[in-house]
Amino acid sequence: GAGHGGLAMAGHLGLMGFDVRLFNRTRARLEPVMVRGGVEVEGDDVSGFGPVSAASDQAGDLLPGANVIMVVVPATAHRFMAEQCAPHLRDGQTVVLNPGRTFGALAFAQALKELGCTADVTIAETQTFIYASRVVGPGQAKIFRVKNSIPLATVKAHRIPQCLNLVRQAFPQFIP
Repeated sequence: GAGHGGLAMAGHLGLMGFDVRLFNRTRARLEPVMVRGGVEVEGDDVSGFGPVSAASDQAGDLLPGANVIMVVVPATAHRFMAEQCAPHLRDGQTVVLNPGRTFGALAFAQALKELGCTADVTIAETQTFIYASRVVGPGQAKIFRVKNSIPLATVKAHRIPQCLNLVRQAFPQFIP
């Protein structure tokens, strides 16, 4: 999502040099990012321009080739995101709900099953969101704080170490 959290995460990941693709259910929210080619991030610890390689309101445009899918939406949108992702997921991908906190990962996994998705994906959730952030303008996010310690769990608990090794490349704050 390209709301307060999603825009901040997209910009920060772009600043860190990751290939970022940004999905949002409405194209209007993405247009400033598409025109600028990224997200302007401001904050005490994080600031600059974070490139975004692609932005779309069609998940199928973005998911092929993605290793990690960071889902940054309210819990009420987890089902919608599962519906958008299900036809495009492939074996080996990791989906992280930021946050999932209230068994969001279980609900997401159940939705994928109901939708007939058979891809072997790791589904994880964080206990809270890593940023305190806000959208401050079109394609602009302010990160007030990056939190120090964010618990993460996976639906299949034995996948926690593998998931942590992957997401800690960007966010060493994630802990089991």
